[in-house]
Amino acid sequence: MGWWTRSWRGPRTRGAAAFIVLALLLSLVVVSTVRSGVAVATDCSAGWVALTYDDGPIPHRTNTVLAALDRAGIQATFFPVGYLVRSYPDVIRKTADRGHVIANHTWRHENLRKLSTSAIVSTVNRAHNQIQAAGVVPARLVRPPGGFTDSRVRRALSNAGYRQVLWDVDPWDWSGKSASGIYSNVVRYARNGSVVVLHDGSANYRNTASATERIVKTLHGRGYCFGVLNNQGRIVPGDEAAVKVGPFYDVAGSPFADDILWLYNEEITKGCNPPYNNRFCPTETVTRGQMAAFLMRALGLTEGAGLDVFGDDDDSVFEADIERLAAAGITKGCNPPANDRFCPQRRVTRAEVAAFLVRALGLTEGVGSDRFVDGDDSIFQVDIERLAAAGITKGCNPPANDRFCPRDPVPRGQMAAFLHRAAAHLP
Repeated sequence: MGWWTRSWRGPRTRGAAAFIVLALLLSLVVVSTVRSGVAVATDCSAGWVALTYDDGPIPHRTNTVLAALDRAGIQATFFPVGYLVRSYPDVIRKTADRGHVIANHTWRHENLRKLSTSAIVSTVNRAHNQIQAAGVVPARLVRPPGGFTDSRVRRALSNAGYRQVLWDVDPWDWSGKSASGIYSNVVRYARNGSVVVLHDGSANYRNTASATERIVKTLHGRGYCFGVLNNQGRIVPGDEAAVKVGPFYDVAGSPFADDILWLYNEEITKGCNPPYNNRFCPTETVTRGQMAAFLMRALGLTEGAGLDVFGDDDDSVFEADIERLAAAGITKGCNPPANDRFCPQRRVTRAEVAAFLVRALGLTEGVGSDRFVDGDDSIFQVDIERLAAAGITKGCNPPANDRFCPRDPVPRGQMAAFLHRAAAHLP
């Protein structure tokens, strides 16, 4: 793992001084943590400590550690490996949902000192992009696997926009130590500003999880609080590290961030991951059932529940929304000419959204404008032209925007933009 003795407790990075200065300031604060759903006042007079976890996500291992952190009522920083994120994106989303910070442990746990400069940047960027693809906004923090680093590695990471993060307390939990052994090492050496390295991806995860709860209880009793690492590598309370748009952790950087915030403020959406609802999932595609719910809330429709127009929505959580949409004449069904089905689970296309919005808003202008080269063969051509004339769509291929992409599915971020622009036409 590292070239120093693992139980050595002194900081080895230039950032350690920054940790300690900030921790001294934070030590003047009294915060509230949550244990088993109950808020507990915690005295931070002794300072702040960050628990960090490497080498996941592996479902049963990471989930066991997450459950321990839930019971302890603290947030931590996770350094996942990119190829495992690709295999288990739901686990990394679950980790972020609980307010933990997601950082970077390279793509395949490589020894960075053995890689060329370009290969260092490549493995870190690949892991970063994979975390983003999982719907999580990662911190720009990198922990070199094994702690193997040098000035060239640090410089390569810095030039690529990342900050290296090491640790000063290491109980060797990955080596098969007992929970008591892990616990004893951490509580012996932890001090104000300490960064503790643990592992949610090792085979010894049960002992790591058990030790986690005991560590938190003991250090809380000694006046320590637990924080996460922000993009500067400093220990801060959990909420201060998050880059949030409204309540959402996964929207920062989206071209639709303003539209999504508007959607939230108008109470048209609560999020995509109940009961937490701290993610919006801007890149996930919208189903026809979800579209019905978005429109029903945006338009304030109240009539029509109980009509039972369609035979395939009885088990859908969106049944009432679908019935109200049909009662308002905004949908006719998905299987003409019978139209006795709505297809609530089917992904809604951009052309279908055009039809929904044109009917909902009563748009009549723009027929014959022929703005897009790919709409002529669509049965929704007139709806697409009216939507463009109203300024609700500009096209799908900026900057040219001479195509509409009528068959493309609609991501949730795009849906927010459609509805935000459509709001100007509401009565």
